[in-house]
Formats: sequence, C-alpha cells, structure tokens
Amino acid sequence: MRRAGLGLVVATLLWAGVAMAQAAWSTYQPPEADFSVLFPGAPEVSSQPMGSVAGAVQRSYALQAGPEAFNVTVFAYPKGTLPDKLSQEQYASLAQLFGEGAGLKVRTTAAATVSGRPGLEAVLDDPETGAVMIFRAVQLGDRIFTIAYGGEKGTETSPQATRFVGSLRLTGK
Repeated sequence: MRRAGLGLVVATLLWAGVAMAQAAWSTYQPPEADFSVLFPGAPEVSSQPMGSVAGAVQRSYALQAGPEAFNVTVFAYPKGTLPDKLSQEQYASLAQLFGEGAGLKVRTTAAATVSGRPGLEAVLDDPETGAVMIFRAVQLGDRIFTIAYGGEKGTETSPQATRFVGSLRLTGK
C-alpha cells in the first residue's frame, strides 16, 4: 500500500512538471517581422547590418534555456536582391554557411515544407562537443527566415525540438 502511494505521488509530480513545462511555451509574434513561433520563454532580440549586401539586415530572436538553444533569424535584403525562389542548392549552401559560421558540420539536408512553403531542413553536428542542431530555412519575398534548435546529441528529434521548429508560421506576403 505504501509503495502504491509513493508511486501515485511520483506520477503526480511528473505530470505537474510536464504540465508546467508545456505551459511555459507561448506564441511570440514580433510586429515588425511577419512571423509567429512558439518559444519556451522570452527571446532576446538583436539586429545588425549584414556586411555582404548593402542595406541588408539580420534580426535574431534567441533564447538559451540550459543546454538548449532556440533561434529564429530573419535576413532582410533590399528589394530585388534575392531570386523569386531559392533553389534547393541555394538553401543547402545557406545551411553550409550557417554551419561554418557556428563551427558545425552539416550531417544531412533535405527539402522541407516550412509554413506551407518550399524550404530546407538540415541537421548539423558539433564535432567537438557532440551537440546537434536542427535548422530550417524558408524564403518569403526578399527575406529568408531560419529557425534553429540546438541541444545535446540525440535531441534533434526531441519533443522540444520538434515543437519549436515546427511552430514557425509566416504571417506576411
């Protein structure tokens, strides 16, 4: 009887912990960026010009939660700078550049539908730490949206990673 009572207490605490963790997620929709996404907390926002293209701006929305990192970045280019539709090769190059900039190695790339649009999904690995990142990219007009989840090895298919990267919704035209 005592063991059953202890089991009930443990199950209740686990359920409460899961419910609290799920409740912490909320929709984040910055008015200037034409997207919404679920974050497990409030992201930090930063913006900087991109030196490679005059007038281009990179705005990032990032949250570090223990060993997990959640990031959405919007690359806004001057009108007419990007082609009407990026090819899969161009998306793969973007993933490669992203990996190189972060010290990660691209494990896989594949075509993906992101917010109802053609895009790319890549899995990247940190050869030194074993950390992993799942990365998606999609184009909307003269902007490229990327969403990335990073965590410990094996977390690329975790509920948190799936929930985050699958939550990106483009709200603009």
